[in-house]
Amino acid sequence: MARTATGSVREEFADAEIADWRLRERLGSLVDDLDQAPGESLPDALKTDAAQEGAYRFLGNPKVTPEKLLGPHIAATVRRCRAAGTVYVVSDTTEFAFSGEERGRKLGRLQGKRRGFLGHFALAVSDVGKPLGVLGMEVIVRGPPRKESVNVYQRKKDPNRESLRWAAMVERTGSLLETDAAIHLMDSEADIYELLTSLQQQQRRFIIRSCQDRLLEEGCLSDAVERAATILTREVKLSSRKPKVQARRSRRNPPRQSRLANLTITSTRVSLKRPKTCTVDYPALLSVNVVRVFETDPPDGEEPVEWILLTSEPVESEADASAVVDGYRRRWQIEEYFKAIKTGCAYEKRQLESERTLSNLLAIVAVLAWRLLLLRALERDNSNRPATDVVEPGLLEALAERLKDIRERKPFPASPTVADLMNGIARLGGHIKNNGPPGWQVLWRGYQDLLIWSSGYLRGRSAAYSDQS
Repeated sequence: MARTATGSVREEFADAEIADWRLRERLGSLVDDLDQAPGESLPDALKTDAAQEGAYRFLGNPKVTPEKLLGPHIAATVRRCRAAGTVYVVSDTTEFAFSGEERGRKLGRLQGKRRGFLGHFALAVSDVGKPLGVLGMEVIVRGPPRKESVNVYQRKKDPNRESLRWAAMVERTGSLLETDAAIHLMDSEADIYELLTSLQQQQRRFIIRSCQDRLLEEGCLSDAVERAATILTREVKLSSRKPKVQARRSRRNPPRQSRLANLTITSTRVSLKRPKTCTVDYPALLSVNVVRVFETDPPDGEEPVEWILLTSEPVESEADASAVVDGYRRRWQIEEYFKAIKTGCAYEKRQLESERTLSNLLAIVAVLAWRLLLLRALERDNSNRPATDVVEPGLLEALAERLKDIRERKPFPASPTVADLMNGIARLGGHIKNNGPPGWQVLWRGYQDLLIWSSGYLRGRSAAYSDQS
């Protein structure tokens, strides 16, 4: 298998625990086809009727499960994590909604009248921001609405309640990695006293955004962070954010315009008081470090940025607080990852009918979406390594010729670096330099253009050599 900028997709699915060799062969051809055209429909990506029929049968086969499909990739991710040293395990949940009345009856309920299911993921990210792969995936299908008579205390006793997914994913991923090497990052939905307790008892490292004004041993959290001394200030470029479909999430993450924000950072240590909804099985007090990040002078009409981060990490010095803030900013990778699944791989547009086929396809798409993010990581690496370290020389030759075809004024270097390679791919994708660094969508568009064009170019070159000989 020739080297490509994101490696061989088959290697991420090698040795899947599927007993039938014919199913393994079908998996290999399916992921090859989807990797070449991740945003296309299955009929367009698979080309032939036989390939389409084989894919549908494969995805619906009871011997094929998401766990078996993702197993090799998770193992490869663990190896990458161990080589990287300290890593961030970013956990979050997203909704997958599917159209069609008949299909909707087979799936779970979402907010409003939408039907589908939840996907809870753990994505590994290196300390320099490179996505290393998926460490865990759980599909959650909601049943009928709960009875109104069920109160908060009864819900806490429900062994199937959704909030348990956070601790379950920590347990699953924590068993794969060294305890002191992984820092678990979670958004405000994971601000759960039981989860914080579990993380501390298992000596897990964590950074979790607070979403509630908790009672402390003395006073409340909002008062404690207001009194905390400023440890540093920082100027940070904030990305734009579109409105969320779900109103509940919109309140936590309101839409905003891109801007440069002046942020003040404070830190302290507090003792959280056990909520009344928790049983006495949990400690009465829980000591955690806190970092507050807030914007002092937001533009008119814009909500000020404010994060209150609960963490196991030290926060005494300026360097400590900076590390916590920079660590939490890695959480944005999973938002980009979800966009890659939904937009780059067009997952919600897939015309599959059952929970089984959709779940199995999601396990494959989960790896393809990670590969989309890898391209951006390569581009931002700005490496001076030879481009032949990551791709075959023939692909570089094809890229040089392709850039001539689009009338690029700047010739492709004779001995290109990785940075030259990614710059050329971005140019194929239509990137305009004045717009800032290219995103994964531009890079993937250019990369797919290169792969498709190079296939014909290299075949033509090979035929020309044969005629000459």
